[in-house]
Amino acid sequence: MDHFAYLAMGIGNGAVYAALGLALVMTFKSSGVVNFATGAIALYTAYTYAYLRQGKLLNPIPGFDAKIDLGANLSIVPAMAISVVIATLLGVGLYLVVFRPMRTAPALAKAVAAIGVMLVLQALISLRVKDDSPAVRYIFPQGSLTIGGQRVTTDHFWLAAVVIGLAVCAALVLRYTRFGIATEAAAESEKGALVTGLSPNRIAVANWALSSATAGLAGILIAPITTLSPFAYSLFLVPALAAALVGNFTGIGVTVGAGLAIGMLMSEVTKLQDVFAWLPRYGLGEAVPLVLILGFLLIRRPKLPLEVLEARIDRVSVHHAATA
Repeated sequence: MDHFAYLAMGIGNGAVYAALGLALVMTFKSSGVVNFATGAIALYTAYTYAYLRQGKLLNPIPGFDAKIDLGANLSIVPAMAISVVIATLLGVGLYLVVFRPMRTAPALAKAVAAIGVMLVLQALISLRVKDDSPAVRYIFPQGSLTIGGQRVTTDHFWLAAVVIGLAVCAALVLRYTRFGIATEAAAESEKGALVTGLSPNRIAVANWALSSATAGLAGILIAPITTLSPFAYSLFLVPALAAALVGNFTGIGVTVGAGLAIGMLMSEVTKLQDVFAWLPRYGLGEAVPLVLILGFLLIRRPKLPLEVLEARIDRVSVHHAATA
């Protein structure tokens, strides 16, 4: 039963990986960008939320006061709403300033730009907050379950339920709404979307807004169960990338399920380290996403983001050759 307890304890982290993986998929489906800055967006949103709860607004612009006094502490809902709006605006700004001008650039160049954005955001956060690590109060109701003699807090299950709900909503929107159909059309062929009266840029802006809001919400929800530091959330990116890869950067349900499974397996590894003395003491849990990536590539060999983009280009070329 102890193994079930450790699996259950990993659901919280798995939910975070699932949420960030969902954000990665939404960004890639609309603009072909593997947004390595997703973790940094989540971290910035978490810091913004933490300071709003203390009655302060984090100012990322160097040369001015790092924190603006609002005169009163904000409660959970207003602080969360403002933080998610800021994350949304940040995502839209990043697309318009950085990635829209690069829409015809190679996928590798977009990936390098995303890594650059990640480093810049992390550096700004580090510069503005320094060593300050604000404590964040619990958002979900606190309770506990006893599984196999181990105490498991219920807030992890609440977090997983919220992320699964977000995934269901995103899947329904992309499958049954005009916006979702437009996103799929733009993903298949940008020129084809233009011919049918759709605007790929507007679609990309909307998806960047939604994916950044999702990443920001994930950052807020995990803040009470982790320690805020300028580089903390970047560690979540590798498991999130692994989850997105399992979903082939297109499948929302598969990505979220893979994220939850990765978190649970990483937690279970800590139990196995106690059971088997010959296992390495450090780094084994962090190796789980890498092992899954390698195994998945060997067994299934899905199309990677670069290959997906090349396939889209080939389809557009064939379409134009047939109509010429």
